[in-house]
Amino acid sequence: MDVPNIEGAPLAIMTRYSNRQAVALLIGMLSLIGGSGSNFAVPMLVGYVVDAMNQDPVNWDNINYYCFWMMMIVILSALCVWIRGYVFNNMSEKIAQELRYDLFYFITHKDVAFFDETKTGDILSRISSDTMVI
Repeated sequence: MDVPNIEGAPLAIMTRYSNRQAVALLIGMLSLIGGSGSNFAVPMLVGYVVDAMNQDPVNWDNINYYCFWMMMIVILSALCVWIRGYVFNNMSEKIAQELRYDLFYFITHKDVAFFDETKTGDILSRISSDTMVI
């Protein structure tokens, strides 16, 4: 069983937990960039459609072309948003699970004097609710 390392500043400790999820963080950030980037492309394509509608005669081939790409970009954006939500929610649950494990490990290895001084309700509150806030 690995003994958790909690030496250092609080931010450094939390960074170690997120570093264990580096691949998930990378996937989540890429999908965040993809979803946000597609939000810029749709208004541009709407402008192209409006320009194609103002031509005399109306260029239906260009309108269909731009509408097709707009539909593809909206589908890609929806996929990126779903991936981002799934990955970040999964990652936060895994980090909270590791935090609860480490907290439980340290509490179970405390001296008996600690349990004489600290109320059981305080300990349970730390394990259950405070780790989810982090």
